[in-house]
Amino acid sequence: MLFEILIHLSSVVWPLLRPFLQRRLSGLCIVALLLCGCAGHGDKSNERVTGSGGQFLKYSSKQTTVDPTAEEKKALADLQNRTLQRTTSDAVVAAAVKALSALKFDPITPDPGNGLVEAELHEKLASKGREILVGLLKQKGFPMRAKPDHQSTYALVVARAASSEGVAVHVEFKVTVWDSNGDATTKTRADPEIHTQFFTGLTNGLVSPAAE
Repeated sequence: MLFEILIHLSSVVWPLLRPFLQRRLSGLCIVALLLCGCAGHGDKSNERVTGSGGQFLKYSSKQTTVDPTAEEKKALADLQNRTLQRTTSDAVVAAAVKALSALKFDPITPDPGNGLVEAELHEKLASKGREILVGLLKQKGFPMRAKPDHQSTYALVVARAASSEGVAVHVEFKVTVWDSNGDATTKTRADPEIHTQFFTGLTNGLVSPAAE
């Protein structure tokens, strides 16, 4: 019902506003192009454009990879790695599946033979109402500022024997965020929260051989 009302209103209001907006927007577009050429002088040395959609005239989406900064790399060395005693890589893989499942990852693909676990988590960031509004305005040619639309987090867990009774565990979380213009930014998550939640779930999910 709401969708039908929005469509009806847009069909009535748009023809009245279109001539005025086109005159205004033509000038604004020129200004925006000039500003884009002058903007972006901040430190972006850790950003890599892996797929360009055009700088002044946008013809496609853009993909950007943000590498960890020196400070983030130092923090990640502690966040991503643990050594667990009195366990096996098979047990760690099984516990990692449980920990990732508790964090809502799906699908989860374990590979016990190689001590690997891969998982995905897909989340919507925009409300249904905003999706409808953006779709209607874009259909009428009205420009909208890009905002985060949805994101995907990819987890990789590696378990390797570190000693006769220990297993070294390494985990990585990479997140890709798409905005409402289709542009994507990928980076490694360096926040402590998700790493702490994972390793807490991993530890709780391990069962020592003596307890079996």
